[in-house]
Amino acid sequence: MFAYKNGSYTVMMLDDGTKIRYSKSDIYNPSRVESMDIKITNCCDMGCPMCHENSLPNGVHADIINNSIIDSIPPYTELAIGGGNPLAHPYLNYFLHKCKERKLIANITVNKKHFIDNFDFIFRFYKCNYINGIGISVFDITDEEIE
Repeated sequence: MFAYKNGSYTVMMLDDGTKIRYSKSDIYNPSRVESMDIKITNCCDMGCPMCHENSLPNGVHADIINNSIIDSIPPYTELAIGGGNPLAHPYLNYFLHKCKERKLIANITVNKKHFIDNFDFIFRFYKCNYINGIGISVFDITDEEIE
């Protein structure tokens, strides 16, 4: 659990991911961002018809090594890391390590197929506290997968 001041209120994040905002007044006037989406790649091999990212198998990876933007993000900001398929980015491990060093709360969103195919890889990120939450995009699911 941790807490930080954000303008006129305090943000508390519990270990289970619950976020609580409280203020001594009725005014909640933030001084900084609490969360942001970060698309690190436009590469994805799924070809999902509903993809709003227009990601392609030959999509381009963002430069997440030489990009100083990450250094400007305040600690404890939640990041929704996605793409395309963020697992396809060759420097994902480096990027997540840097996020952890900067005390950023990294969450990742992947397609169900990529989640199943890369479960051990993703689980290692989770066990190292590189990622806090995992979002899974699903457009078809079986009863077996639900189990």
